[in-house]
Amino acid sequence: MDRPRRTRPVLAALTAILLAVPGITALSSAARAADADLARNGGFESGLDGWSCTAGTTVGSPVHGGSSALQATPAGSDNAQCAQTVTVQPNSQYTLSGYVRGSYVYLGASGTGTGDVSTWTQSAPDWQKLTTTFTTGASTTKVTIYTHGWYGTGAYYADDVSLVGPGASAGQPPAAPGGLQAGTATSSSVALSWSAVTGATGYAIYRDGAKVQTAGGTSATVTGLAPSTAYSFQVTAVNDAGESAKSAAVTATTTAGSTGSPDLPAPWSATSTRASPTAPATRDWPTSRTAGTSSTWPSASRPPPPPATSASPAARSPSARTSSRTPTSRRRSRPSRRPARRC
Repeated sequence: MDRPRRTRPVLAALTAILLAVPGITALSSAARAADADLARNGGFESGLDGWSCTAGTTVGSPVHGGSSALQATPAGSDNAQCAQTVTVQPNSQYTLSGYVRGSYVYLGASGTGTGDVSTWTQSAPDWQKLTTTFTTGASTTKVTIYTHGWYGTGAYYADDVSLVGPGASAGQPPAAPGGLQAGTATSSSVALSWSAVTGATGYAIYRDGAKVQTAGGTSATVTGLAPSTAYSFQVTAVNDAGESAKSAAVTATTTAGSTGSPDLPAPWSATSTRASPTAPATRDWPTSRTAGTSSTWPSASRPPPPPATSASPAARSPSARTSSRTPTSRRRSRPSRRPARRC
């Protein structure tokens, strides 16, 4: 009678194990389902969007899949690398793969936190798949994946690059920035500063409720403002998870700016005694020209030439003068006034 009682705990334990197996299977399936392809535009169907290349372009042939592939040509001092940075989770395993074509083509990842990895092929006359794996470090959140050729070799091709592993945790948006202050204001700009926010990767600046610019640090200068105008400013903090709430608003007024007359172009003002640069200055031209000068009269104010004389300079020269009188005719005989001589 005691034997059946002893078997009951054993049966209960076996039943619990059998019931737990589906749960374990479902948990494993959920973990596998969390893996995703984290590479952006790995098939190069959107050109080089998401990639940073030193000497690359996209071509329609040859391709491994889709309608585009990467073509890059190394030079003597450039291996024609194309790379992108991907957000990952710490302490996680990832598989990097891609199809390449050409000689000495590499595929790898750097910044993993546990050692850089790469794989390559010496010669691939047709599409060849390259694959490597790595595990991220305890504090690694970003890695760089890349492909490149070898210096001075011919062009290589790459297509359908993927990085499969756990996606980055959504996390939480940062807190709203504090300590927003307005600094120096001009007639067209206002300087702003605020306190740093933990976990923020950038900041957004709002003017009168509208987003006008972004900043990577804790200060910025908003430009393009109107003179003598009051503005309300707010700042938000952003990261991969989203954007924070807006900070408390601060109001700043731009200065009046220049006081010159709006009807006259700068630097001329209504009280200036100088003539406008667009209006020619009035000049009193002399009524006659001085002989021997070489000044040029403006065509619009040129005075009339002096009247011509009856005799030309040549006719007035001493060598050209003639006289009808002779030396003998000019000397008249005078009666002698000498007294008669007395005998």
